[in-house]
Amino acid sequence: MKHLIATFLIGISVLGYAGGAHAQEQGVTVDAQASAEQNAELEKRLELSREVHKYISTSEKINAAIDGVSLQLPTDRREAFRSAMRNVLNYRVIEKISVDTMAELFTEEELSYLLKYYQDPLNKSVEEKFKKYEEAMTPEITRMLDKAMMRVRTGGTASGQ
Repeated sequence: MKHLIATFLIGISVLGYAGGAHAQEQGVTVDAQASAEQNAELEKRLELSREVHKYISTSEKINAAIDGVSLQLPTDRREAFRSAMRNVLNYRVIEKISVDTMAELFTEEELSYLLKYYQDPLNKSVEEKFKKYEEAMTPEITRMLDKAMMRVRTGGTASGQ
């Protein structure tokens, strides 16, 4: 993870340097006012992204992914795997990367929309029910996929039932 973050930061630094060098080659000077406006816009998007992240838990998504992967292991090894993965990951760093990435990718208008969406009580209800829906569907889909894979491995035919 630290290697990934270091690579990301180095990449950002190189891109920033290359862009500046290109501008200087063409005789373009950086307009301080435009830069200040861009910084203010980015800060606003970061603020909105932080607000959105109060409603979308990065750690919950990571834990759900870990739980999903653990289902591929034998039952007696699942908890040890989940515990090991959760102890290795730095949730605060991942949250910061998520906030920063969202602020870079989404416009202020899109982030404002996302915030309104997640603040709406009806959407919150739908999100909670969707989690229950996925939890109810996952075991059945997994069972069907396992059955189909067994048929493929043994040369049988999968009929979709």
